[in-house]
Amino acid sequence: MWFRAYLTHLVLAALAVALCLFEPSGRWPWLDGLAGVAAVAVLAVPLTLWGLRPGQRLLEAIMHLDPAEVERLAAHRGPAGLRRLIDCLVELAGARQANAFFLADVAHQLRTDLQLLRIRLDRLGVHVSEYGVECYERALADIDRLHRTLTEQLEFAQLVEGRPPMELDAAEIVRGRVRAWNDAAEMRGLTISSRTSGECRIFTRNGVLEQILDILLDNSLKHSPRAGVVRVEILPSGGHTVVRVLDEGPSMTPEEREQATIRRWRGHGESGEGRGLGLAIANMLMVSNGGTLTLDAGPGGRGVDARCRFPSAPAAPD
Repeated sequence: MWFRAYLTHLVLAALAVALCLFEPSGRWPWLDGLAGVAAVAVLAVPLTLWGLRPGQRLLEAIMHLDPAEVERLAAHRGPAGLRRLIDCLVELAGARQANAFFLADVAHQLRTDLQLLRIRLDRLGVHVSEYGVECYERALADIDRLHRTLTEQLEFAQLVEGRPPMELDAAEIVRGRVRAWNDAAEMRGLTISSRTSGECRIFTRNGVLEQILDILLDNSLKHSPRAGVVRVEILPSGGHTVVRVLDEGPSMTPEEREQATIRRWRGHGESGEGRGLGLAIANMLMVSNGGTLTLDAGPGGRGVDARCRFPSAPAAPD
């Protein structure tokens, strides 16, 4: 657009200069002044357009603080004053992103702790006297409300472009999250088993696999029957690594599995969050990380087989 405007001004200036050159009679002296103005415009217009060129992107970046737009804007070169404004915007976007990362990490950790605390309180429910039932139910309601608040914070954090991926050991992360959820599984009469073999390096942002495993394990423990087994496996798949979480809960129809990653979706007969809210977050995490989350029927048609597909890191040279 700026180039077309520059060409328009250039053509008009050229016409004015041409009139002066081919009109030597002096009958129109004002043309000499017009030629001078045109000559100044030929120099001034491109300089003005060059200085204002980042203006529209600057406005869009300020309105949305989109990291990708800010990064493109930072590549512009303009007047010193405008450059200082762009530099300040880049710093502001970086600070906002760092704050979102911090809040997401805190929200995830607190959300996991609340999930485990809720499980323990559920187990205490049978021991609460009739005089303490009302207080007990208020405490559970407060925990659920705080859990929803932290979940919203996690969803907001996914709107900010994530940290660059890094090489991590998926097997170590899986073993750590299985240990963290073993206590909750035992309280519900369940068993969590994991199958890993040595190191399994993947490319992902720090904390992504932990968050997804917490969501999938929480769902599996909620929906598995007593004495059931929840399995976590790591499988190589070409240039990718698949982390699977399989449970023995109620089966889902193909239509339900397709809709399960939609925010606020609930299965038939489910109250509260159901599977959908956590799975929606897990799906956003995988998509933003360049991976995929798929839900299949479990072995024999029982339960859910959740598969997270991550890019594999190249093997270290011998």
